[in-house]
Amino acid sequence: PEFEEVYKKMDPVKSLQEGFDRARNDEYVFFYGGAIVTFENNKKPCNLQIIGEQLFSFGYAFGFPPQSPYLETFNAAMLTLSERNDLDTLWKEHSKGECLAKTTTKSSSLNLANIYGLCYT
Repeated sequence: PEFEEVYKKMDPVKSLQEGFDRARNDEYVFFYGGAIVTFENNKKPCNLQIIGEQLFSFGYAFGFPPQSPYLETFNAAMLTLSERNDLDTLWKEHSKGECLAKTTTKSSSLNLANIYGLCYT
């Protein structure tokens, strides 16, 4: 019954930006995961809130054509950045954003009955 109620209230968006805009401006719940949520959450006007733990995790991929002359150089550069922790440093630096005072709200009682406020403050 709870899933049916949530499904009835779902209103799909055509793009990520539309989802974030509606969450910022309307009483709209937007479900998404990964780094983009953290990044968007830290942009002004600082009125989004992440509730609970990350629901989804997506990796990143870079596509190269077959026999690309750049693949070996790219792989070596990524390995070097990873070994020096530069990727983590870049992430920490760029994920702070403009909303430094905001924190993620953790909730052990998050369920379908009280999740309607996700991403809207």
